[in-house]
Amino acid sequence: TPELDRAAGLIVAAMKDAGLEVLPADPAMHNVIGVLRGTKPDWAKSSVVVGAHYDHLGVGTDGALHPGADDNASGVAVLLELARQMASSGPSQRTVIFVAFTGEEPGLSGSKRYAVAESPWPASQAIGMVNLDTVGRLFGGKILVLGSNSASEWIHIVNGAGYVTGAPVEA
Repeated sequence: TPELDRAAGLIVAAMKDAGLEVLPADPAMHNVIGVLRGTKPDWAKSSVVVGAHYDHLGVGTDGALHPGADDNASGVAVLLELARQMASSGPSQRTVIFVAFTGEEPGLSGSKRYAVAESPWPASQAIGMVNLDTVGRLFGGKILVLGSNSASEWIHIVNGAGYVTGAPVEA
């Protein structure tokens, strides 16, 4: 839609303003991909991925309005701020890929496309991914982290985030 194109353009501009290298658009999807290149040659092909989605359902099949600012915009806002902070901190050893996905609402088609698309940093070689979704509110006053059992390191990272923020964590 024209609105999706406009949103993609705004995200591209914000990524460039943050200091990211923005990859050419994938013609199959409107995923927006920004890169902070790592400096360690041994890790040149691997990366860490930070993702969020920016497509929006609007009105569901039940006719109910689905406000998108929390579900969609909150994750992208955090993604862009994280990119800005990391870029301003100077280069890191590991490449970090920031992806604003489309097609999340109708079945994760944007992230599925990213997983198989040609890339200098293939998803198959990513060492981890953090997906930011619905980060604008604390359900029950706690940070809910899904998938923290996918690697033994995540629980320590998640607990550290809870300690730093003072918010209880449910992982």
